[in-house]
Amino acid sequence: MRFRTELKINKSDLSLSYADSVVLLGSCFADNLGDKLEKLRFKALSNPLGTFYNPVTAAYLIQAMRFPAPITEDQLIEREGVFAHHQFHSSFNHVDPSIVTGRINDTLTTTRQHLDSASFLFLTLGTAWVYETKAHHQIVSNCHKQPQHLFNKKLLTQNEIVQSLTTFYDHLMAIHPACKLVLTLSPVRHTKDGLENNQLSKALLLTGMYEARALRPEITYFPAYEILMDDLRDYRFYDDDLIHPNSMAVEYLWQKFSARYFDEPTLHLIREVFDINAFLGHRPMVATGDYQRHLMEVKDQIAALNPKLGRPFDLEAVS
Repeated sequence: MRFRTELKINKSDLSLSYADSVVLLGSCFADNLGDKLEKLRFKALSNPLGTFYNPVTAAYLIQAMRFPAPITEDQLIEREGVFAHHQFHSSFNHVDPSIVTGRINDTLTTTRQHLDSASFLFLTLGTAWVYETKAHHQIVSNCHKQPQHLFNKKLLTQNEIVQSLTTFYDHLMAIHPACKLVLTLSPVRHTKDGLENNQLSKALLLTGMYEARALRPEITYFPAYEILMDDLRDYRFYDDDLIHPNSMAVEYLWQKFSARYFDEPTLHLIREVFDINAFLGHRPMVATGDYQRHLMEVKDQIAALNPKLGRPFDLEAVS
């Protein structure tokens, strides 16, 4: 008897190796994936602009990178002495507005530099529910805890989602035509919108992604949402909040991701890096002679492995 329907993952025509540079943007699932890649010594940049969840913000951010124009202090909002920007994460906030604009502009510049050489961009969307300022009818990424009466909550239409995604792709191709765009839908449920509204939102994003891929066939999709919702499909794969995937679910998603995008030589290198990380993460209280001999062997292994990695180990820090 079978008690679950496993989602079969086909090997992608797009192979990701240690020679590739990867940028991951969007929801916290991008952070989960980026954290895995970074620990395994890939050249990966994960959410440098902070988390965001809707496709309109995605289009705004990549446009800001394609057509660089400094963010100025008059674009900021102020609440209780703290300055912020509606399109950027709260991690940029500060009591000094010049620091806010400096942080944002510097991060836009460095992210654009990564995009100029990126082989892959993974964009993870979380919700089609957005907040729009009543004053300027502008969709924002972050309300920064401003009073609710300043905003209208609205559901993006399918056309708005498709337009945002195709615009995002077109800007990306103008920046770096060789970069491959992979869309994913976050399996994290936005329960604050209500379960019915969350399902409606996810359905709109899915159909929007489908239509965008029909218009731009080079865009591909990784089924993270379907893996958690239809394959795992059990609350034991969620954190205590019953919203976010737990470590076991993230590991399963990583295995599916690996099966799709990594060839056998890359998987072999990943296993080597994993074993080295495991050794370096379990240092003894007392460095015995056996440990020192093993450490020298690992250092030799790292020295031979480093030229093959996207981000080499720091040999001087290995002790």
